[in-house]
Amino acid sequence: MGEAIPQDLMHLCAICQEATKLTGKRQVEDQIVERLTTNPSTFGVGASIDGYLGQIHEAQWFVLSARRAERLLRQMLFQRAYALRVRGFARNYPGAELDMHFSLTDDLRPLAEFLQVLRDHGMPGLVTRLERGTL
Repeated sequence: MGEAIPQDLMHLCAICQEATKLTGKRQVEDQIVERLTTNPSTFGVGASIDGYLGQIHEAQWFVLSARRAERLLRQMLFQRAYALRVRGFARNYPGAELDMHFSLTDDLRPLAEFLQVLRDHGMPGLVTRLERGTL
């Protein structure tokens, strides 16, 4: 998506980010995003930004509580990270790249489920599930 954003807007964001005495940096970024998403043709990037926005809107979003992620890491680390299970992995497979991928794909919850819990049980119910690591 960065390729579609005009360089002058990228430079403006960079200047705002690096300015130490500037307050309201987030407001500047929010205004740029607002203009890019509501009227992208203003910057001559209409079709490319619209394509990215369509992908974002159509994407499936998932969530995982920090508590659940920590529990999974502690309980499943050696089961899910093959290189950790094999003694002397780097020595036995000298040309292999150490893949420490720890997949959470099957453990994620759809965002719709997360929002449904919030709708049905309110913030206290959601917080309870997040604390327990059941969501």
